[in-house]
Amino acid sequence: MRMRYQKGSSLVEALVALLILSFVALGTIGLQSNLLRMGSQSRYRLEASMLARNISGMIAVDAPNVGCYALGSTSAIPCTSQEAQAQAATWHDEVMATLPSAVEPSVAVGADRVVTVTLSWKPPKDATTRNLITIIQPPA
Repeated sequence: MRMRYQKGSSLVEALVALLILSFVALGTIGLQSNLLRMGSQSRYRLEASMLARNISGMIAVDAPNVGCYALGSTSAIPCTSQEAQAQAATWHDEVMATLPSAVEPSVAVGADRVVTVTLSWKPPKDATTRNLITIIQPPA
């Protein structure tokens, strides 16, 4: 019996292997891209949480002057401390510098001394505005 030689079969096998390898590489690149995007979003959420915690700590330490920390809204409690107002203004500037495309932060102080902190930002290359709302009941 005579054996037939298959000419070019190695070339076809190599092209198929290259095609499979290219699909694997594209999948890996897409996965890496998603991981980077999700990592950035997590970083912004963490920074917003830390900023909310900072203002919460300031209010808890300086509870008698809770009305001075109102930003972007009116306070039902009058402000009697210029130092507390200055701390709130510094915190406001930190929010605007830290969060990407940040919207003016809001710190609302109700008559019952409940404080609502609202932070909003828009991550780069993302059309969705993200929000973090924290409600604080400072000690009396």
